[in-house]
Amino acid sequence: MEEKHKKLFGYAVVGAFGTVAVGLMIGSIPFVMPAFRRICLPFVPATDNQVRNVISLLKKRKGNVIDLGSGDGRIVLAAAKMGFPAVGVELNPWLVIYSKIKTLYLGLSDSASFQRRDIWKTDLKKYDNIVIFGVEQMMAQLEEKLCQELKKMDVSLLVDFLYQTGVNHYLLELALIQFGSMKENLYIIIKIHYDSHSSLVISNSL
Repeated sequence: MEEKHKKLFGYAVVGAFGTVAVGLMIGSIPFVMPAFRRICLPFVPATDNQVRNVISLLKKRKGNVIDLGSGDGRIVLAAAKMGFPAVGVELNPWLVIYSKIKTLYLGLSDSASFQRRDIWKTDLKKYDNIVIFGVEQMMAQLEEKLCQELKKMDVSLLVDFLYQTGVNHYLLELALIQFGSMKENLYIIIKIHYDSHSSLVISNSL
């Protein structure tokens, strides 16, 4: 009888560990999947310094804000605290849920919202300030998307990506504003408009 109880206990322990392992695997899928996409954008929380830099640039702006790839929502919530109507777009469902819960906790539901959506399928036409923390490999595709969707005369774009001198000089890099050394991430804020020939023109907005 005692041997039977030991076996049952062993099965229960194995079952419990198996359940936990499966749960961890399922829960980690949204965090692992970015590595299998054509452009890998893993979740890396914005540092306090990054948030401060973005907010310092937004202080000079008006209108609404969208954060493409909003992660845990800290940029959106910081913008909402400043009075901006702010939207976060994020593909990871767990991060979206977390951001929504934090929004409710902070009482910012009137000004901050989050959507589970692919950033490349997000229409940017109605936004005045666009924030994106990305990688250099996405700059060409981002530039193409901006050319197609941004027709307003005054739209600011805040981009944070690792810049490598002499590699892939995209149009978006023309208005770089540096915080720190060249080895660190850079931020740009630009105005986008179209000239008489419908060509994209980017100029420093500060």
